Amino acid sequence: MSEADEKGKPQPARGSLIPSLGLFSTIMLVAGGVIGSGIFRKPGVMAAQLGSPEALLAVWLLAGVITLFGALANAEIAAAIPETGGQFVFFDRLYGPFVAFLYGWAAFTVFQTGSITAVCYVFAEYGMQLVPLPSLPEASTAFSFHLPFIGDITPWKDFTTKCVAAAVIVILTAVNYVGVRFGGLVQNVVTLAKFAAMLTLVILVFIPPLEGSVSNLGANSLSISPSGLGWWSAMAAVSSGSHIG
Repeated sequence: MSEADEKGKPQPARGSLIPSLGLFSTIMLVAGGVIGSGIFRKPGVMAAQLGSPEALLAVWLLAGVITLFGALANAEIAAAIPETGGQFVFFDRLYGPFVAFLYGWAAFTVFQTGSITAVCYVFAEYGMQLVPLPSLPEASTAFSFHLPFIGDITPWKDFTTKCVAAAVIVILTAVNYVGVRFGGLVQNVVTLAKFAAMLTLVILVFIPPLEGSVSNLGANSLSISPSGLGWWSAMAAVSSGSHIG
């Protein structure tokens, strides 16, 4: 149970986390998580797999609806279980400690780790376009070895980009270590910059000499036209990528 201070405001119970983020920072945190940096990287890859603007937009729309349903369900659970610990606590209360344990380890070793790595790698790719850094000799980047069930591994390929991505992870870890308020401030700045970049892209598309056209939404690719089982495989690949990052 929460306690009240001298002014009658509710205070967190002893041993619980202190709510340090305000409404604006909380909104920016959620918005920044929903609109990941992958939006600047994935559409081209997804379009290259499917080759149809209409089908690609349909996948994004369907993924958005499914995501909305998940967000509403998560909000209902959060309102019913107002405890610290996020989804780990939800799984523990709903399905038991074993499922919560599996979720915790999956989050730590797979999807949270992978999403952080992907976002930082995209940042490093774009950063290298603005500030090119020296790379390893081509002879070194060609080195590879094969792992069964995984494929060929090229550890030295794009090594500078990987180092920049790793440095970003270290810096952001230090930012969050400093404190919740400072981390929230950085989150606000990054999210606003992301909104500004997306708005700028939308505006620039319709400014000469680019002059984007609505007719492009109905122009299918002449070289990419999967059919049959290949079309379904492309749809599955595109759908899996539409909600990551």
